[in-house]
Amino acid sequence: MGNWLKQHYNELFKKYSLEELKQDLNTNNFTKILEHYIKETQYKATTKNLSPMQWLNNDMNIEKARIVIAKNQKERQETNRTQFFKPEDSEVRNMQKYVEMWLSTTSDGHKVSNFNPVQAYEIYKEFALPGNVVLDFSMGYASRLLASKKLNLFYVGIDVNKELCDKVFQMCEELEIKDNHIINKSSEVFIPEYENKVDFIFTSPPYFNLEIYSDEPEQCMNKYKDYDDWLNNYARKTMENCYKYLKNYCYCAINIKNLTSKGKQPLYDDWIKISKEVGFTYVRTQEVHHKKRNQVNEATNVAWKEPLIILRKVK
Repeated sequence: MGNWLKQHYNELFKKYSLEELKQDLNTNNFTKILEHYIKETQYKATTKNLSPMQWLNNDMNIEKARIVIAKNQKERQETNRTQFFKPEDSEVRNMQKYVEMWLSTTSDGHKVSNFNPVQAYEIYKEFALPGNVVLDFSMGYASRLLASKKLNLFYVGIDVNKELCDKVFQMCEELEIKDNHIINKSSEVFIPEYENKVDFIFTSPPYFNLEIYSDEPEQCMNKYKDYDDWLNNYARKTMENCYKYLKNYCYCAINIKNLTSKGKQPLYDDWIKISKEVGFTYVRTQEVHHKKRNQVNEATNVAWKEPLIILRKVK
């Protein structure tokens, strides 16, 4: 482990008391919960060659970042602009901002995304009722699970990442989060116990190989290197399963978009096409609004939009 990462590891991946975490859960904040249980795993995923964990493990990268941070602080002070890398913040906090928000999404070291739990709650509120069974076939970093608790939903989360599932199991056990079923499988594998049992499906699947979550061979982007192969063996089989899971007249919401970089695959268009072919009725596409936090350029500190495909099972 690099000297900087070894020295600052416990500050970078801060842990909280059980009392603090339960308070976070009761106030529907989730910030400390996600940091405590999920952040280390999220820092091991990558959008290019090096994950944030690997990038921070190289002391040469730290030195380069220090130069950029100091230059940015000086320029903003001289022009009386709001500081992005605040001088009063710890170096760990500013280094965290560097890998999470300064580096571009196609740069080594950039942190992969996680769905905003506030947005997830709004979507659940639109399509699900308390007590409903909701299924998330690409569970990811637990934000949709936490959001489902606000509406007393029974959450079924499927994810092939074993380390992540173990963390989520631990989180649910320690915080006494009930009414959920975490399944460590790939979404192409059909789970008979949920056939015609699900009231709403909501997820944000991998954008093909834009993000690499682990080196596990069963990860869809590792298993299916070719885009057409990925579509036919991951996307199609997953949506065939979803059609079987849903009760009749119930909805499925998929957050996915066409890529404009790294291959420029038409994910959104192809996902709608496949969904129709397996039996779904396309209802509409609505927008998911995300807010940029502490953006480097204040002029772009506005919400950005991503499509949410709304499908329905109507036999």
